[in-house]
Amino acid sequence: MADRYRRLYRIRKGKIILGLMQGLGEYFGIDPIILRILAVGLMLVTQAGLAVPILYFICALFIPYKPEPSDEQDSPDDESR
Repeated sequence: MADRYRRLYRIRKGKIILGLMQGLGEYFGIDPIILRILAVGLMLVTQAGLAVPILYFICALFIPYKPEPSDEQDSPDDESR
């Protein structure tokens, strides 16, 4: 039942700046390179070119990083020795 809801996350693995395009690519099932090219194209072609990086950084403030499984759970507890 938990798979029913998808969450948008920034992803650390494979990120270039803040991991936002990597997360958007995973969420929508699109290669992040295509999203990066579209973002740069919008920035260069449209009159609202400055809005693209501003929107990018605003989204990066509110979208959390994807939680990664902790390696600490697998390691033995040193305090019990």
